[in-house]
Amino acid sequence: MRGHGVVVTFGTREGVDQPGDRHRRERVGRPPSRSILILIVGGAVVVGCLGTGAMASAISAAAASSSWGGAPVGRGTAQFARGRVETPREVPDSGPVSGARGTPSSASGDLGGVTCLSTIDCQAMGERNDGPLIGQVYQPPGPWTLAGGAEGGSLSGDTCAGPDDCWAVGTTASGLGTLIEQNTGDGWGTVTSPSEGGGGYTELSAVTCVSPSDCWAVGGYDNANGVPETLIEWYHGTSWSIVYSPNEGSGDWLLGIACAGSAECWAVGQYGDIEIGEGQPLLLEYNGAGWSGPAWEQYGNTLNAITCVNASDCWAAGNYFDGSEYQTLVFQYNGTDWSRGTSPDAGSPDPSVVYNSLNAVACSGADDCWAVGLYDEPGGLFNQTLIEQFDGTGWTVVGSPDPGGADILYGVACASSTDCWAVG
Repeated sequence: MRGHGVVVTFGTREGVDQPGDRHRRERVGRPPSRSILILIVGGAVVVGCLGTGAMASAISAAAASSSWGGAPVGRGTAQFARGRVETPREVPDSGPVSGARGTPSSASGDLGGVTCLSTIDCQAMGERNDGPLIGQVYQPPGPWTLAGGAEGGSLSGDTCAGPDDCWAVGTTASGLGTLIEQNTGDGWGTVTSPSEGGGGYTELSAVTCVSPSDCWAVGGYDNANGVPETLIEWYHGTSWSIVYSPNEGSGDWLLGIACAGSAECWAVGQYGDIEIGEGQPLLLEYNGAGWSGPAWEQYGNTLNAITCVNASDCWAAGNYFDGSEYQTLVFQYNGTDWSRGTSPDAGSPDPSVVYNSLNAVACSGADDCWAVGLYDEPGGLFNQTLIEQFDGTGWTVVGSPDPGGADILYGVACASSTDCWAVG
C-alpha cells in the first residue's frame, strides 16, 4: 500500500511475520499517511509538508566516526498514525502547531532513511515512483531539496562516514538484487554491489560505517526455495563483498546494524522457529574475525533496530507477543551481557489497543536515547505515533503529534542531544 511521507524532528534546538523486505514489514501495518515535517523548538511544534505520496521505510544514523558526536547510531523501522499518544501515565502536550517547512512536492514515494552529519546537514533516503529518492537539507529547519539518485529501485537505509562519504542501500527495481549508492561530495552514483543467488527478493535494509574504509550493510534474500536468509556485506575501502552470516532458523532477516568499533558490531532482526511456530529475535555479533549468533530464548520477539553509544552500552528495540497483544521491547548491552529492560506501552489499559512496537532507536549519549514506533488506536483502525525517551534511568513515553489520518514513522537519528529527526 502506498502512502505519504512523514518526517519528524524533536528536541529543543539551541538558537532555533517474517521480517525482511517491504512486503514483510507489513506485519506492523502500513496505512497511508500525510506527508509532514515536524520540528520541536523550545516546546513549540512546527508542522510542514514533506511532499506528497511518500511513506518512510527505514532508518540509519551516522556511524562511529561521524562529525556530530562520535556515538555510532543504528537504525530500525517504525510506524505511526493519528491522534495523541495515550499512555498509562499523563503524557505532556506536544505543544502548539504552527508554521511549515517542506520538501519538494515532486518527492513522491517512500523515505527510506535519514542521516545527520551535523545539526545543519541532514539527508533522507527512499524511493519515488520513478526511482530512488534522496532529499537533502542544510541549515534546518530550512526546506528539503532533492539530491538525485539512480533510476529504479528503492533505498532503505543510509549512513555517512564523513561529509564527503555517504552511503545508501536498498533493492533494485526488480527487487531481485541489492542496490548501493555512494556520494563522495560530487553527487550520488550507483556502485557495484553483490547479491546472493536464488532468484528471489533481495534487499539491504541497513548500513553503517566505522570509517571510510570499513562499512557494513545487512539485509536478507529469498533463497532458491523461497526461504529468507540473512545477508551481510562489507566494504573495505575499494569494493563491497558478501561475507558469511549465520541463519538461526527458517526465515531469517536482518533489519538493523550498529558498530562500536572495527571489531565490535551487532546486527539484529528476526528468524522463524519452526518447532514452536513463533518468531525469535535474531542477534548477530562481529568480533573482528567473523559473525556469530548467541543462543537466545526470547520467543515471540522481534528486534527491529540497534544503536551503540560505545562498546559497553548498546540498545536494541522491537516488540514481543505476550499471547494476546504486542508490546514494546528493549534490550541493553553492558559490554558483557544483554539484559531485557523495561519500556512502557501506549494506550493501556484500553483493551482495544493490541499492538505496540519500537522500531527505531538512536542515542546522542549514554543518558539520552530515543525510540520511536507505533501503537494501534482504540478499535485498531489506525496506527498512532509512539515516541519514548531514555534519560539514563528509564524509558518514558513522551507526547508526539499525529497530524494525518494514519501517520507512519520508520526511524530516528540524532545529530545532538537537542536535535533529532524521525522519518515515516
